[in-house]
Amino acid sequence: MFDRLFTSLHKRWFGLVERLSLEPRRIASPDRAILEEVILPYFGQGVDFQRILFVGCSAYTQWYDTFFPDKEYWTIDSQTRKRKYGARQHIVGSITELGRHFPPVFFQAIIMNGVIGFGLDTVEEIERALEACFETLDHGGILVVGWNDHAQRTPIKLDALHALQHFAPYRFEPLQTNQLRTAGWQRHTFSFYRKA
Repeated sequence: MFDRLFTSLHKRWFGLVERLSLEPRRIASPDRAILEEVILPYFGQGVDFQRILFVGCSAYTQWYDTFFPDKEYWTIDSQTRKRKYGARQHIVGSITELGRHFPPVFFQAIIMNGVIGFGLDTVEEIERALEACFETLDHGGILVVGWNDHAQRTPIKLDALHALQHFAPYRFEPLQTNQLRTAGWQRHTFSFYRKA
């Protein structure tokens, strides 16, 4: 019961922050440091990654296009008011419906960080999002999933998701692993996959 109350209050707080545009411009946390200092630069500098999709926009992600000056960098968010934080090439829509906006095998990398439990709240939504990523990723494309490893945010163990059977774990060389849990109470975890 306490978990449900905490989750409900947490969602309401973040909803209020978003509606009032109170989001911080930058976040200083261990997971953001890894995302901004390791993961995004890797894809920005990699010659194999020409078309990249970043899922979910906020005030603190609006500068991420600077990692991809010579790439085709896209963002997507289901909330219209988040458009102002998106890339020049932005889609207002759900990650579960990528096929409505992009052809199959389009992206070489999709970075889906912090949307499970923050918009993708049910197992069905997560499954549909991962299926959509599989369809729009190029052969051998890379999927990065950043998620909080606790039941209040992730309603299922990721390795139990049917849609992930389409992917193989990908050893992300800069971190020397296919999965990394960062420091901090949120237990934010980065999981790396390659389209099989």
